[in-house]
Amino acid sequence: MIALLHKEQQNSSKLVDSLNTRQSYGLDKKIQSITKRKGVKQGCPLSPRLFTIVLDDVLRTLEELVSGEIRLDQDAKINLPVISSFANDIIVLGDSTTILTNIMKNLKELLISVGLKLNETKTKMLVRDPINKSIAKQTQEINGVLITRMDTIKYLGTYLTSKLSRRDTIKARRKQPIRNAKGLIPFIKKSKMHWKIAKLIYIMTISPSMTYGLNIVALTKSNRTRLRQYEREILKDMLQAARNQPKLKTQEILEGKTITKIMKVRRICYYGPFLRRDQPHILNSALRYTTTERKVERPIYTWEDSLRQDFSYHNRNQEE
Repeated sequence: MIALLHKEQQNSSKLVDSLNTRQSYGLDKKIQSITKRKGVKQGCPLSPRLFTIVLDDVLRTLEELVSGEIRLDQDAKINLPVISSFANDIIVLGDSTTILTNIMKNLKELLISVGLKLNETKTKMLVRDPINKSIAKQTQEINGVLITRMDTIKYLGTYLTSKLSRRDTIKARRKQPIRNAKGLIPFIKKSKMHWKIAKLIYIMTISPSMTYGLNIVALTKSNRTRLRQYEREILKDMLQAARNQPKLKTQEILEGKTITKIMKVRRICYYGPFLRRDQPHILNSALRYTTTERKVERPIYTWEDSLRQDFSYHNRNQEE
């Protein structure tokens, strides 16, 4: 519909109707039909765009219904409650169950009105309490939906923890790469794979799962040391299973492209979108946003601090 604003209304409606049929429509005529043997009916290139438009309208309507409680257009300072959405992943941030109940109630009704449904089985809750840090896993009813409390949630590849601990976040991040590496080791042994091929597999499959999202994470020196340790252990186990294993250090094997070097480059590159945004903007809040508890007589470590260290490593500053 959006792509055909200059066409007749009849053609637009035909194109939208075709999303739920077996036939595809071009701009002006019907083309060859395609038999669907499996899968859901969402193969049209317009489907993601239409879904995004509908969901955006739902969230804008939600903002009007709970006026005074939620704002989608946040400035440089995040004010709770807030909704963040990416594709069909929605996260609601609030400081009380009362606010969440009202938001969930209206969100559920609005989704039903446009033919969408809230996936209650995948809906989780994470509670961050600075006083009571040992919150047990339990279910809590929010607007008739039983939601399980978790101590760790993975959202868009980034791990969120209830204890405000970077160490726990890093430990959670290593689980999937280690699991993947253990699954690959028997195959490497059986195929008598050369170590260079095993290294390429690590670079293409294991390393991305460890580095995903780290460009926006504030990591301390101990966090970086732990990540390097995980990288050495995983790479060592994979290369030991391969033939002609070299007696080289991790940095030499990876030709200097270790996990910490990758993080530094990505973090500096990601700084560009911050500079191009209008002031104030919600992205700017990430520079000084705190993700951990304040230690006694020590300042909170922020993403901007990590960025300064990266520039200092390359003998540069933020102004340059």
